[in-house]
This record gives sequence, C-alpha cells and structure tokens, in this order.
Amino acid sequence: MKILFFSDVHGIKDNLDLLELKIKTQKIDKIVCLGDIYYPGPDYDQAQKIDSKYILNFLNRYSDRLICMKGNCDSLVDIKVSDFPICQGISLINTDGIDLYITHG
Repeated sequence: MKILFFSDVHGIKDNLDLLELKIKTQKIDKIVCLGDIYYPGPDYDQAQKIDSKYILNFLNRYSDRLICMKGNCDSLVDIKVSDFPICQGISLINTDGIDLYITHG
C-alpha cells in the first residue's frame, strides 16, 4: 500500500498541484494529512495567500482515501465544515502488518 503524508498546509494552495501529481502518478492508496489544514495561525503576515475553500474542495476530492489529524491551528469549526473526519490526538493506521501511529505534534 502506498501512503502519502503531508502536513501544515495552513490554507495555502501553493503545493497542492505537486501533491495531486504525486497522488495520480504514484497511484497513492491512502492520503494522510497531519493537521494545520485551513488556518495559518495568528503570526502569518500573508493573508492574501490563504484560500481555505480551495483547500477544502481539494481534500474533498480525495475524501474516500483521506485520513486527517487535527493540528494546533485547526478548530472545531474546521472539523464541522469538512466533509471528511478530522481525528484528534493520536490515530493508528495498520497496513501490511505494520502499525503506524500518527499525530500532529
């Protein structure tokens, strides 16, 4: 099984084209986002780059194989607006007889 891990998008879509290319060309089975999905945090000074709705739509396209963790910049509102589950704390993925523990921190 091929798993693609990524993290800390913070509402910025700059690298999503590369992720999509990897998903398609590498035939990725599972996609794991380790948190900090939509919001950059209070110290981010380039608010014009933030496109949370684009991020949401991108992730929704892959919701059938997406595992998402809650990051420290994600809120309960983010969880409610997402059409896919966002897990809190630590989660376990078991694949090919191997346990993978995932978390944001």
